[in-house]
Amino acid sequence: MLYLTSSMATNAKIEKTNNESSAYLLRKFVRKVQGTGLTQIMRAKRYFDRPKSSLRMKRSAMHRLEQGKKYDELRKLGKIN
Repeated sequence: MLYLTSSMATNAKIEKTNNESSAYLLRKFVRKVQGTGLTQIMRAKRYFDRPKSSLRMKRSAMHRLEQGKKYDELRKLGKIN
């Protein structure tokens, strides 16, 4: 018997009958899991990126503005082409 349980209470239960090979059981299990949609949910969770806070976005914008001003000043002085 193979079980897959996630936090969403999605279960995939496979029972072996007398003439099934282990390779066939594995294929059967994979099909069952894909049918539940669990693989798509796990991939979405894997690549989830938390949204940045507004304070962090403001600080990075201010940093970019300061860097731009420094670059323009150096360019006017002829130190950067």
